[in-house]
Amino acid sequence: MAAEEGIHSIYLSGGSAKAPGLSRLIQEKLGVPVHLSEPFRSFTVAKHIDRDYLQESATALAVGAGLAIRRPGDK
Repeated sequence: MAAEEGIHSIYLSGGSAKAPGLSRLIQEKLGVPVHLSEPFRSFTVAKHIDRDYLQESATALAVGAGLAIRRPGDK
């Protein structure tokens, strides 16, 4: 296997991504770094948006964020 192939890291998203111990367990079992997704990292956010709430809810809102940036013709 080439060094470029394989899984190098895992990003968790969804409502259960923050389940206590989940990321640690996956990291231990698979031997790769596990991170929580940050779907709003490159978004420009309006001033009136509660940034703390957005950060806390980010993993649960990842699918919606992805759908929001789709363009006509995306598959």
